[in-house]
Amino acid sequence: MTMNAARQATVRLEDVFPIHEATGRTTGGAHARMKLEDQLYTRRIARAGKLVLAT
Repeated sequence: MTMNAARQATVRLEDVFPIHEATGRTTGGAHARMKLEDQLYTRRIARAGKLVLAT
């Protein structure tokens, strides 16, 4: 396999999964709300800026 073919075979996560910037959408608040189809999810944003997924 040539170097060019190996480079083309590499799949980046950015190409498979979309990236959504959440910082601007939370407007500096302590919670993030997300909608997936007909379900609404609320997640807390920790002081360290991490999204807390556990309820």
